[in-house]
Amino acid sequence: MTSRDYWAKPRLLLERRMKNDRQIKPRTWHVLPMTLAVLLLALPSYAEDMEKFVVRDMRVQGLQRISEGTVFNYLPINIGDTVDTVRIREAIRALYGQGLFNDIEIRRDGETLVIVVGERPSIESFEIEGNKDIKTEDLMVSLRGVGLAKGRTFDRAVLDNVEMFLRDQYYARGKYSVEISTLVIDRPNNTVRILITVKEGDRAKIRQ
Repeated sequence: MTSRDYWAKPRLLLERRMKNDRQIKPRTWHVLPMTLAVLLLALPSYAEDMEKFVVRDMRVQGLQRISEGTVFNYLPINIGDTVDTVRIREAIRALYGQGLFNDIEIRRDGETLVIVVGERPSIESFEIEGNKDIKTEDLMVSLRGVGLAKGRTFDRAVLDNVEMFLRDQYYARGKYSVEISTLVIDRPNNTVRILITVKEGDRAKIRQ
């Protein structure tokens, strides 16, 4: 066997492997979007698999503060409509999109469509402590702009906005070591109390 033959076989195997890799890689990109689509459809709710039927009546269960009228206003189904599993899933997405509910279940009871909901808690009150550089009254007004206000539906994502907002306020004053912490306390009647604690730290000094 010549040295040329000795190196020809490994080179041939390498070329075949590279060719196979080029053929296999594109297939992965077809699977990934399909997988993402399945994950996006997997909502944390429940919809019965049901045959088509005409809705003759509708009722809502689980409401505490929100009115039935509010639910029906956002529900893309009316009495007299023909619905199936696809329409039910669309209705669940529409209700979730309002940010009012943690859980939603839609099922059939004869010719009646039953919507069972779990409301998100509302904000009973919120307090700020530890702030000295900025007046509490000024902060209260500003925090309403980021979604924190008495009586509003509570969303934990709002707390991230609150912390970011407060840090920006203190950074603008040269207090880069500020620490912000939030505490959510469950209260009766599906409400929460929010406590915001600020540790301002020292103002940064510029050396000359």
